[in-house]
Amino acid sequence: MSEPSNMPGFAPTKTRRNSLTKLPSPTVGDMVSDSGTGQIESYYDEASIRALTRKIDRRILPLMCAIYFLQYLDKTLLNYASVMGLNTDTKLVGNEYALLGTGFYIGYLVWEPPTNYLMQRLPLAKYLSGNIVVWGAMVALHACAKNFAGLMTLRVLLGVFESCVAPSLVLITGQWYTRAEQSRRLGIWYLQIGIAQMLGSLMSWGLQHLHGAALKNYQILFLLFGLLTIVLGITVYIFLPSSPADAKWLTTEEREMLLFHVQGDTKGKSVSDRQWRWSQVSTTLREPTTWLVILITALTMIDNGAVSNFSSIIIKSFGFSGIQTTLLNFPNGVVTIFATFFSTFLAASFPRLRLTILTALLIPSIIGGIMLVTLPTTAKGALLVGVYLLNSAPAGLPLIYGLMAANFTGYTRKATINALVLMGFCLGNIIGPQSFVPAQAPAYRGAKIGIVVTLAAAGGLCMVLRWMWKKENERREEGSGTGVVVELSGKAGSVEREEDEITDLDNKAFRYVY
Repeated sequence: MSEPSNMPGFAPTKTRRNSLTKLPSPTVGDMVSDSGTGQIESYYDEASIRALTRKIDRRILPLMCAIYFLQYLDKTLLNYASVMGLNTDTKLVGNEYALLGTGFYIGYLVWEPPTNYLMQRLPLAKYLSGNIVVWGAMVALHACAKNFAGLMTLRVLLGVFESCVAPSLVLITGQWYTRAEQSRRLGIWYLQIGIAQMLGSLMSWGLQHLHGAALKNYQILFLLFGLLTIVLGITVYIFLPSSPADAKWLTTEEREMLLFHVQGDTKGKSVSDRQWRWSQVSTTLREPTTWLVILITALTMIDNGAVSNFSSIIIKSFGFSGIQTTLLNFPNGVVTIFATFFSTFLAASFPRLRLTILTALLIPSIIGGIMLVTLPTTAKGALLVGVYLLNSAPAGLPLIYGLMAANFTGYTRKATINALVLMGFCLGNIIGPQSFVPAQAPAYRGAKIGIVVTLAAAGGLCMVLRWMWKKENERREEGSGTGVVVELSGKAGSVEREEDEITDLDNKAFRYVY
């Protein structure tokens, strides 16, 4: 790719320098490669980069937010329907309701590896949009289910077709934003969970005041959001490009600037380069930090599986009516938004404290679990606070996504870690509902103790992972050579080698964030 000199509307710097020469830290307007390709590029001024990023935010971010919003709301409609008469009408008994929560994640878990493979072989946005349309149909068909078998079939299929969402959005975020920019964008689309919790509560509450309709209230809920999801899938097909190269609303100059901004690659390699490399799969599977990230995710998501499937049942067990329970779910979304916003803001401002921030998010949920175990049933207000605090820990998921995006380089390596972590996500969400043993109803003491123990273990593993990445950075600093690498702060380091697609494991100039 040619150097972008004399492009109208942009102000590139004048020189290109080989990275084998020791250079000072880049000044404002310079953009330096941290991809390990061994070159420093000439780049555009900061105002042009900001303008391009705002344009991308307007075009890409709203679609990602809408996708994640409906993805979360659709899978948790069962939670609201459980206090709207669904369990009675479909004659659910014993642990069948818990199995429905697990069934979704079984489908998600089984299909995660194939869906990640298909994402490499098919246009990403088109594959995503097709899955959205089909899962919207699965949600709408929940209104027709008459028994456990029908619901279970739909829940498994819903998990299959939703399994592409999180890895797709992580990859899309990585295509359009730098490591420094990704944390806040991940947080923004993850915030939609809190909005979905609040809107789901209000919609369920409002529908429970609807009387005399031909359909049951929960059937209207499923049909409404199922059809809305289908419309979103069509919208995504039309407006979301599979890569920056497919974005018709970008000029040639803007595509080139985005390439330099995101990858800093002088060799003209496209940000949509998706060659599958089995060697990266092998090295990722052998790396201990991979399994620590998976374990942290799984342990944290046990809490999420409990909240997303049983919060209504837990709240109702305190003596509230179905309508009251639905409205009392609203603060769950407030806590999620608060925890997500501040944790992602802090992570973007202090990138070397991400795992410390993640650990801090676990503490309120641990306190909430202890409150639910120890407080008497008469302390309804305090018990509600305990339920709401459980939403703090799952808000750490965008921090995990951010660590995956920042610390695992190489397209296949990123896709592999995405699949593995999301399998851990599924495992935790499978275990969560199953910990609610019917024999322990309505207190479910064992499940609540399990939440406390697993979150405490996740916090300990966060500190182990932080120590490992910190020590690896120190080892690389001691053995560093000449050249330049850019960290999230934009400061210079060193580059030792150049390859077509180098990973963080091979590039000893790479520095991990933790």
